[in-house]
Amino acid sequence: MSEKRLQKRDEISDEYKWKLEDMYETDELWEAECEKASQLAEKLSGFKGHLADSAATLLDFFKKQDELSYYLERIVVYANERSHQDTAVSKYQAYVSKAETLTVQASGALAFASPEILQIDDKRLESFYSESNELMHYKRAIDEIMRQKSIPYRLQRRISWRSAVRWLQRRRIYSACSTMRISNSRISLMSREIKYVSRTAIS
Repeated sequence: MSEKRLQKRDEISDEYKWKLEDMYETDELWEAECEKASQLAEKLSGFKGHLADSAATLLDFFKKQDELSYYLERIVVYANERSHQDTAVSKYQAYVSKAETLTVQASGALAFASPEILQIDDKRLESFYSESNELMHYKRAIDEIMRQKSIPYRLQRRISWRSAVRWLQRRRIYSACSTMRISNSRISLMSREIKYVSRTAIS
């Protein structure tokens, strides 16, 4: 009996492959969105010192932040899934690095936001809600930030940065697990490594 040969990706029917073209029809479109996300991060950094100016300004900031988050999620997922299709393709390994660099860049550009929102007077913030019903959509997010008021300013900045790092770590964990076939498993993060508990691999 002849041994079964592992098929190459280009030998497998398209119906059994990820259809990443639904995200970006071409790699050039991915690269264009990376540039768009980078430019948006720069625009968001321009809000520094102005979040308390008006309800409209604060709302505009949160909308643009949502837009950036949408781009980054797509950018990171596409880069990781492309790299997992064939880990020997250096182009897509470079895409993963570019996506991670862009995520860190965006997080750094937004690091000012939480400390600055914390400086907004409660009465002023309430007046913002009265002026803009749309801003109420972000009240829960703002409330979560305001809970940090008892934390020293330096620690607030450290928390903002660590939140970005944790987000990046979660993306790496998701990407790693999405390419594994494991049942009855519990996964935990210990010392920045993925640890598998009660692992039963599927052959």
